[in-house]
Amino acid sequence: ELKGKVFYCSRHMHGNFVMQKVIQMFPPNSLGFMIYELKENAVAAALHIYACRVLQRLIECCGAATSDLVDILLQPGEQLQR
Repeated sequence: ELKGKVFYCSRHMHGNFVMQKVIQMFPPNSLGFMIYELKENAVAAALHIYACRVLQRLIECCGAATSDLVDILLQPGEQLQR
């Protein structure tokens, strides 16, 4: 039911807690759809007050599977400074 709604739920005040719990409870190999959906909006998610927590939890729990996502965030010129 979360497919297609990951970025929206990640930015929600309460939805981000649900997303974090899903990341913690499910095996990393079943979370590929979340990584894929957040890659499209990686910088926006990283800068968002709630979505950044979901990104952090994904990186913590999924490790190497998030390497593409981390690469996007580390690209030169990305505006991750506030």
